[in-house]
Amino acid sequence: MQKKRMIFVSRKSQAALFIILGILLIFAVVLYFAVTISIQEPAAEEAIPLVEEVPTEFMPVREYVEFCISRVSERAIRDIGDQGGYTAPEDYGIAADEADPTSGSAVVFSPGSSLSVPYWWHLQSSNRCTGSCVFTSERPPLYRSTGTQQDRSIEAQLDRYVRDNLRDCLGGFESLESAGYIIEEMGDIDVRTSVGQEDIGLYVVFPLIARTGDSEHIINDYYITHPVNLRRIYELATYIANTEAEYNYIEKDVLNLIVAFSSLDPDRLPPMADYRFRFGDEVYWQESEVRKKLEQVLQSYIQLLQVDGTLDYTYREFPEDELKESLYNRQMIIPVNRSFPDLAVSFNYLEWWPLYFDLNCEGELCRPMSANNPYSNLVGIQQYNFAYDVSFPVLVQVYDPAAFNDQGYMFNFFLESNIRNNKAMNASFSPLETVDAPAGSMLCDENKRNSGVNLIRVTDAAGSPLEGVDASFTCAGESCHVGTTDADGELKSRFPVCLGGVLTLTQTDYLSKSMFLDTELEQGVTVEAFLDRIYEQQVVIKKKKVVRSAGEWTFMENPLDLDIQEEAMVVLERVPDTVGEEEFSTVARFTGSQSGPSDLRIAPGTYAVSGNLILDENIIIPEQERTEGTWPFEQEYTIPQVDFNESFPSGGIEGVEWTFSRSALENNDVVVLYLVSPDIAGIPESQRRVEDLDQINNIEDYSRSYRQELVPGYRKT
Repeated sequence: MQKKRMIFVSRKSQAALFIILGILLIFAVVLYFAVTISIQEPAAEEAIPLVEEVPTEFMPVREYVEFCISRVSERAIRDIGDQGGYTAPEDYGIAADEADPTSGSAVVFSPGSSLSVPYWWHLQSSNRCTGSCVFTSERPPLYRSTGTQQDRSIEAQLDRYVRDNLRDCLGGFESLESAGYIIEEMGDIDVRTSVGQEDIGLYVVFPLIARTGDSEHIINDYYITHPVNLRRIYELATYIANTEAEYNYIEKDVLNLIVAFSSLDPDRLPPMADYRFRFGDEVYWQESEVRKKLEQVLQSYIQLLQVDGTLDYTYREFPEDELKESLYNRQMIIPVNRSFPDLAVSFNYLEWWPLYFDLNCEGELCRPMSANNPYSNLVGIQQYNFAYDVSFPVLVQVYDPAAFNDQGYMFNFFLESNIRNNKAMNASFSPLETVDAPAGSMLCDENKRNSGVNLIRVTDAAGSPLEGVDASFTCAGESCHVGTTDADGELKSRFPVCLGGVLTLTQTDYLSKSMFLDTELEQGVTVEAFLDRIYEQQVVIKKKKVVRSAGEWTFMENPLDLDIQEEAMVVLERVPDTVGEEEFSTVARFTGSQSGPSDLRIAPGTYAVSGNLILDENIIIPEQERTEGTWPFEQEYTIPQVDFNESFPSGGIEGVEWTFSRSALENNDVVVLYLVSPDIAGIPESQRRVEDLDQINNIEDYSRSYRQELVPGYRKT
């Protein structure tokens, strides 16, 4: 307990008091418009520091100091929000490169600005790194750890900022001295900031002797609060950063956008992969123009990302367009494990942040690997394969409109998106430590789940229980993890009452499954489900030729190995056999120069199949003299030579479905795929005709006509 000093007030002191109170009316106007000191009741586990009582005539001194503490600390809190958790990022070695924002640990907010905002997840290594590429986060801890100068926690930064800047606000106490006070400092300033569950409190020890007239009093400590729920803001920001680090939702969105905005059109983005057997000219792009187009797409669409369960989340309705509905309401939605209906979140990529961009072009010219007749436009076979390497910063802003008594508070940080060779570039994920705060969501709060006990029983296809299956429940746009199955494949849990809820079951190496689940007050249900396993297989690709003999083309059933210069790619897209089953696709690649099989991940089911076989060899269709018409109206003409340079489409498969049975995958470990291959390369060069190229366009017809002969085979190693 602190001792109270008993001071008797003289009449002279009382007169001085009224003068001072008049002066303080001016301060009251400033206080009203500049800052509000709010003393709120903190959460139950947080104790409000006890400060010493001050006699009435010395209250202006306390209020003046507390006014400055409040003003300085509010400036610090707003700096923390503007700069991703830092009052001065440069003090901790966090630097931005305005010309190349993906090379630094922060991003310059706008051209010429002194404001730098740190990354909460980014590639620390060079953009051209290979092998061991390092990712890191500049996110500071929320709570004080060591209390030293090296402590970069938000609490410690606020401590130091107020301590270092409070005297500038006090101005040597000139305002108080002009009102008749004499102020003498008795010690150093010590600040202890506490980020509570609903506000930020600052306890400041700054001992002063205040004298007026014949009276004096020692004022030791001060306490003020700011109505800012920084803890909740920080928690949501951490969830957003963790989810990007673990699931690469920005990269996945960008890859979807590239696919959506690409086609064989010079006014659109180049496709990641496309094969065309067509007459006419090739399609070309300029790499610098592709970069500009991609920047425009990102500027328009990154801002459409949303966080589920937040204040500004909006379901976008496209009743006549299922593709748009899927794009905007599934692929652009970021789930979190609890709702934040009081906080708004926005994402932005702006034009003044140059992206890192590389496309596998020939300098500025982006063109397909093509085989064209150099003398006419009669034949053109084009293979388009473009590998996108992209890195760019995304500004994330979390806004609390109720903070600072409805003045509002913005918290900024950056995430870096990295794509290499058309894939999300990631690292082994170590989650950022989050805040241990009570869940505010009905779904995540077990005390608010008021259905009966539900039994979720999960097995594999053979009926064996599956342990470690994660179950999540979605209701009214809000999702939460509700538990994990035990060794018996069972999970018992109460759910919130919900009509039209969705239960989702996921397990590593199994296809996930979702199903509707209605829950009722004090009523439990039993849900039984099985998950299909994803098998690790090996794959070999062989070909079956179509050969020309006596002017006729004949399909040959005997399978052959690929030529050493041939490369095959088969895309398998699974057709879901039940409602709610996860979409799944896989790709098989194989070259004739391989010494053994390739790897393939595949689940049982029926797949739509497409594939290509490319021969890396110069195939020539020789020049031919032709005669047309009958005497005496005969006309002679020449079909010029056609060169396929280094890439010839020697086969493929199209327009069929294959079924991979569970028993076949369980009892074998090698899948053999077959492609149809019109053997144009096998015809002696002098006997080849331009009409032979029509066989390339017949791949789909051959695939369907000889479907049974092309059904995959299996074997054991």
